[in-house]
Amino acid sequence: MNPTFDLVSGLLIQQIDFVDDALENLVETVVASAGKVQAQSLLIDQSKGDEDISETVSGITELAETVGAAFTQLSDTQKTTLQNAVNKLVRYPDNPTLEGALEGLFAHYLNLLESVKALNGYVADNQSGE
Repeated sequence: MNPTFDLVSGLLIQQIDFVDDALENLVETVVASAGKVQAQSLLIDQSKGDEDISETVSGITELAETVGAAFTQLSDTQKTTLQNAVNKLVRYPDNPTLEGALEGLFAHYLNLLESVKALNGYVADNQSGE
C-alpha cells in the first residue's frame, strides 16, 4: 500500500529489543498494527476529498471497539464475517478508493485492539508488584 511507510515501520520495529522475547513480540505487534491503522488513515485522508466522513470513521472504530470488548479473541472466520458485514455497510460508489480504505480501517483497527489487549494482558500477568 505504502512502501516507504512500510519500510520505515519495519526499521522502527527492528529497534525494539527487550530481554523478554514474548513482551518484545507483543510490543512489535502493537507498533506494526498501529502503523497499519495510521497508513489506512492517511489513505482515507488522501482519497476523501472535501467529504466529511468523520461519522463514518467514528462508526467504524466504535464498532471495532465494541466487538473487541465483547470477544476475547475472534477466529479468522468471525473476522471475515464481520469484515464482510462492514463491507456491505460502507458505501461510497463514486469513490471506490475511499470505500476500500474505510473497509480496511475496520480490519486494521480491530487487529490493533486485539494486539493491545494481548499486550495489556501479558503485562498485567507479569508485573512484579513493585
